[in-house]
Amino acid sequence: MEKVNPQSAQPLWVQIAETLRRRIAQGDVDPRTLTDAALAAEFSVSIMTVRQAVQQLVADGLLERQRGKGTFVPRRPVRGPLDVLERNFEDWKFEGGSANAKVLERTLVAADMSLSAELGVASGTLVAYLKRLRFVDDFPVALDHRYLPSELNAQLTDAELVEQPLFLLLSNKLRQSLKLAHITIRAVSATEEEADPLDVTVGSPLLDRGIQLVGSDGRVLMTGHSLYHASRFIYTSTLALDGAQSSETLLLK
Repeated sequence: MEKVNPQSAQPLWVQIAETLRRRIAQGDVDPRTLTDAALAAEFSVSIMTVRQAVQQLVADGLLERQRGKGTFVPRRPVRGPLDVLERNFEDWKFEGGSANAKVLERTLVAADMSLSAELGVASGTLVAYLKRLRFVDDFPVALDHRYLPSELNAQLTDAELVEQPLFLLLSNKLRQSLKLAHITIRAVSATEEEADPLDVTVGSPLLDRGIQLVGSDGRVLMTGHSLYHASRFIYTSTLALDGAQSSETLLLK
């Protein structure tokens, strides 16, 4: 059992933080020992002292607190390449321990002017709205907002929507290839509505990935965006650098 030195010039919470930092580096951390009560008992200090130490490690990215579940050593973030539409759950399972999704909302809404322009339908047309939360190792990673023509939505089941990416489902159902995918990525701050399902505080940074899919017949099949937990998901890309091209040329393309 570790001890702290009350006579040290270092505050007690700093000593505890350094001990936990060393354990994390050595991979010697049992989640059951990371509760406030367990740490306070181990180091013979107050709950407030423990919380100060843990909060510092949370700020450093070495620990993660999840409301209602406890304190954990965060897993390595799952990755998503920029040159594919969406990672399959099988890919995420390879990087993590498990991957699944949950349909939070599925309904019909009247398309406003912006949405009607994106989907290529008349304003006021009823279109399908899908809200889905995706998990890796039981931690929320992405919150999806999707809009698609109601007749396409009618061909999809909830079971299918939690097992496969939507672009694969649409391609298989329509038996046609996808022609174009317009993608935008930007940084946003979590709103109150987004913070709760993604288990972040209001104002936390998120990765917002907008997407619009166009079928081989030129029809818009889907539009919407996904919000990714910034510390649990990262985008990666590899550029093949042709010796005949300079890096400046690549950047200007």
